[in-house]
Amino acid sequence: MGNRPVWIGYDANGSSGNGDSGAVSVVVPPAVPGGRFRTVETRRVQGLEFEEQARVIEEFTCRYNVEHIGIDVTGGNGEAVYQIVKRFFPAAIPYTFTLSSKRSLGTENAANNACRAVGI
Repeated sequence: MGNRPVWIGYDANGSSGNGDSGAVSVVVPPAVPGGRFRTVETRRVQGLEFEEQARVIEEFTCRYNVEHIGIDVTGGNGEAVYQIVKRFFPAAIPYTFTLSSKRSLGTENAANNACRAVGI
């Protein structure tokens, strides 16, 4: 990776043991507009306490040149982690998604995956 900037994304959904598995991902943003994001590392955080989840994010900030941290606070599960993370990374951004925006993201991802599968 060298010193290339990375972004960290955190989705707490299910990290308390309900729903899908919560995770923290490190991605390299595209070097050119319209380029692809590249996932460098993903760590599952399901079952970890909020402090432990924030510690995972903090470890990533020590290992990578972190330019952005986005935390999904929808439903409140990520809010506690966001409050901890902003202590050591004040520029962290909380994101709140509506059901329709999450559905739209899922549809967009499915369409992009289908296009890649057929070489478009």
